[in-house]
Amino acid sequence: SDDSVRVSLIKFALSFLIVGDAEVIKEVLSVKGFLSAVFKLLPTDTPETVHSVLSTLRQKVVLNPDVSKRTKSLFFSQFVLKQTAHILLGSERGEEELEIDAAS
Repeated sequence: SDDSVRVSLIKFALSFLIVGDAEVIKEVLSVKGFLSAVFKLLPTDTPETVHSVLSTLRQKVVLNPDVSKRTKSLFFSQFVLKQTAHILLGSERGEEELEIDAAS
């Protein structure tokens, strides 16, 4: 496989969400920095990696009724949401524009 160490780490981290039950998912989301670290460089990852991360989180966390709203809100910190916004809005928008949008 041509996977980099980073991509392998991302796949490893996501595997807990993919095969875990609600309790495992809650524990993984609660480990400070474990999954959120993936977001630090996510805007620079390949489209396939970005899609894998975001679609897994959507399916296994956001849409999962067995994961409490509290657990979800603790995981989706300002940093995670800002990185996601950078990806979804495109890199041509600057940090200042995102802060203005967030304030309104």
